[in-house]
Amino acid sequence: NQAVGNAISTAMLTTLKVAIPIVGLISVLTESGETKLRLNPVAFEAGSFSLDAAATSYLNEVARLLGERPDVTLSICGYAVEADKEALAKRGAARRTDGSQPSDSSGASAQPAEGATSPGGSPPSTGTPSAGPDVSAQRLLHLADRRARGVRDNLVEAHGIAHERLFLCGSKIDTAPGAQPRTDVLM
Repeated sequence: NQAVGNAISTAMLTTLKVAIPIVGLISVLTESGETKLRLNPVAFEAGSFSLDAAATSYLNEVARLLGERPDVTLSICGYAVEADKEALAKRGAARRTDGSQPSDSSGASAQPAEGATSPGGSPPSTGTPSAGPDVSAQRLLHLADRRARGVRDNLVEAHGIAHERLFLCGSKIDTAPGAQPRTDVLM
């Protein structure tokens, strides 16, 4: 029975890959006994949550896919990695030594108040969260969360994808050797 189930599952996933015409965007993820289709992750520079030109172009393709399939929903999961910790620590040290950004008594760089918005109504952003000498897990999770929200916001604001079709996962820190800064996109 298990062999038949695996064969059916493989056939179904192969059919879905063929039915979605974006070549190379899809892989299969099996987690906790649940099989999901995973689009290629959205890559980020270490320590940053800004979408670069390649990420924006990729999200254009994802939006096209969603436009063609209005019943598809996505889970968007932000990840931070060791390279983020190193990049944030290095930026924090550089800010402290050159005095380029004021800091509070904890040594962390000044940040806009939570909930503050720019004249356009969106939160002000430098594209990189600040970091003190020791980058905490909380700061890394905040970075991962900003990445996921940035991907979701791009799909909603730039492409008109309904907010209700895009679900944010709990952000995570990926400690695997060689893990890349990213946001995973799951169907």
